[in-house]
Amino acid sequence: MPLNNRVKLPSAFKWATDLCQLGASCTRRSQLIWIVRRRVFHSGFFGTSRWERGEPNMPAKTRKATATVCLACCTLILVIPACRRGQVTIPASPRLVVVYANDFDGPAGSTFPEWTTSPVTFVKTVTGETGSLPAGAVTTVESPNRRQRFLGEFGGPPIGRPGDPDWNRTRVDQSVRLSLKGLRPHTRVKVSFDLYVLKSWDGNSPRYGPDRFTVRVAGGSVLLATTFSNNPKVREDGSYQSYPGANGVAADHAPQTGAASTGTLGYSDFFSDGVYQLSFAFPHTESALTLEFSSSLFEGKGTADESWGLDNVVVSADVTTVSQPASERRKRSGHRIS
Repeated sequence: MPLNNRVKLPSAFKWATDLCQLGASCTRRSQLIWIVRRRVFHSGFFGTSRWERGEPNMPAKTRKATATVCLACCTLILVIPACRRGQVTIPASPRLVVVYANDFDGPAGSTFPEWTTSPVTFVKTVTGETGSLPAGAVTTVESPNRRQRFLGEFGGPPIGRPGDPDWNRTRVDQSVRLSLKGLRPHTRVKVSFDLYVLKSWDGNSPRYGPDRFTVRVAGGSVLLATTFSNNPKVREDGSYQSYPGANGVAADHAPQTGAASTGTLGYSDFFSDGVYQLSFAFPHTESALTLEFSSSLFEGKGTADESWGLDNVVVSADVTTVSQPASERRKRSGHRIS
């Protein structure tokens, strides 16, 4: 094969660089077209005689390299001058940016305006009575062993008193909301947090449950719908849990399956506590976001019996930044446009 028909990549890259530098100085489309024709289609670098005569036996390796370099050069010499003249905006690659984070390690009793709670609603399953109660402020608390401060404890107050026909037979619901505003343009969001399942959650128990936990995007998708259990009496009470099963799928997993740690917060030795490290990603484009963390607990004996909390909450979004045209940058900086 003649030397001028062999493609040497180092030389090809140098040739392409020279071509792009020349194209960057162009001000008219005719100049760009002339450069492409002159430097690409009539360049002896790729074996002019065979190319111009259209001979079918040009080596495949040469044709492939020629097409690749031509495409790259044509793209670059068209885009670079347009960028210099402020006619093109180039979006950068999306990157995951933390838009909210809170480890709740401040003093116990701290409040946060972005965190709110719904009223506590209840249904007495024996008498059929329903109602709601104010839930109070959302604050931080300290674990019994003083190793953690977290947002909680949630689950609702006692409904009724011992001796009432519905005592130990009342379903109690509560939702805690995180509301964020002014998010930059994005297409996806990721939320990560630690869920503290505290005391006598009974999972799927037909007698003392089910004890459910749900995470959803307000007005959008359900990220988690499952049950948790700290009750080891699975034979007597049927207190299996659905987690790690999610989205309402019933399953019989052992209590505290999937927990990152158990018994680390200092709650009672028998029912103890389970810490679950959860993370969910979902499509989202709005500038405002509300996440709802909800419990639906059976028995109704208050947070002294069953409760939960949140810790280490992190919300991230794949924020895309757009590089402004030069003309727009000059406008913003007060320079006159010629």
